Parts: sequence; C-alpha cells; structure tokens
Amino acid sequence: MKAYIFDLDGTLISFSIDFEKMRKAVKELYLEEGIDLSFVPMLENIEKASLILREKGLPQNYIEELKRKAMEIIDEIEIESIREAYVLPYVVEKLTELRNSGAKIAVVTRAGKRHLRLGIDKIGFEFDAAICREDVKEPKPSPESYLKALERMGCKDCKDVIVVGDYVFDIEAGRAIGAYCVGVLTGSGTRELLSCADLVIENFKHLP
Repeated sequence: MKAYIFDLDGTLISFSIDFEKMRKAVKELYLEEGIDLSFVPMLENIEKASLILREKGLPQNYIEELKRKAMEIIDEIEIESIREAYVLPYVVEKLTELRNSGAKIAVVTRAGKRHLRLGIDKIGFEFDAAICREDVKEPKPSPESYLKALERMGCKDCKDVIVVGDYVFDIEAGRAIGAYCVGVLTGSGTRELLSCADLVIENFKHLP
C-alpha cells in the first residue's frame, strides 16, 4: 500500500500567509521584554523566547501568557491568509486519482488547527489523516508529525511512503522517515532550495 503525505500551504493550496506581518507583530510583543525575535523560524523562536525569559527569572504564568498571546497573533494571521488562498491546479484531480488507486492520503502542516480545517474545506477532500502543530510537540522539520500521520492512517509499517511539499522542512522531515520526497514549485521553495528532494516537479500534473 502506498501512503502519501502532503504539505498544505504552497502545495495543496496557494501560499498566502503573511509571515512578515506575523514576525513583526510577534517581535513587538517580545521586544517589550528585551528579546529580539528577528531570527526564524517563528514557532521555534517563541520556544526560545520562553526559555530566555525563564533564565531571566520571570514568573512561569507570565511567560505562558506571552506565549499564548504570540500564538493568538499567529493563528489570526493564518486565518486571514486562508480566506485569500485557492486550491492549486491539478490538486483535486490528483488526490482523487490517488484515492481511487487505493493509496492512503494525509495532509500535514505547521499551521494551526483552524487554518488546517479551513484549508481542507477549500479543497473539499476527505483525508485519511490531518495533522497540525497542536497535534505534536515538534512540528516539521521534525518527523514527529509525519510519523503521527502514518500511525493514524494505519500505515506505521508502510514501506512505500511519498512526501510532497514546497519547502525544505517538508523534505527534511520526509528524509528522516525514509520517504521518497517530492518538491513542488508551487509555493515558497525554489528548485535550488528543494534540491535535497528525490524529485522536483512544476505542479501536481507531474506527480508520480
């Protein structure tokens, strides 16, 4: 049995998350405590900021409140973006073809559960597993979310796993589980950035 794991933004739907707006808003929140979050990726930054604040001796409940506010900012910007997103060409046709072939199909994202749910609703396809950042301790590039997707699909021991994504985090997580990795040039990744993939394609029309 084949198992496919797809990224969401930039892979199944158009990439429209305003990361610049997100970084600016979260950065301003933490700058008040003397922490510059100019480095990326964003989710890991928030964890690093919490660690720094603990080392500074700030109360844990205050640290958690800052983290909650930061995640609210991220959630709201993600929700704003999904309203502008659209399903990418050939996606629905290819997903239907794979389903008819008997393949198991999952979608895995670093985004939150509301963003994921709205994205799935736009696509109009019933995935065998859908994993977001709230489902794991460590999102991509950690392989945890992919392993959880395989478990939910009943494919924990599946040897034929194909990972499809538009960014290097997708490919790194795929490599970590021994999957065949396909980079797709419909999102934020360039051919050079995705050179670590086994295959790089222009769009879903060329998905093996």
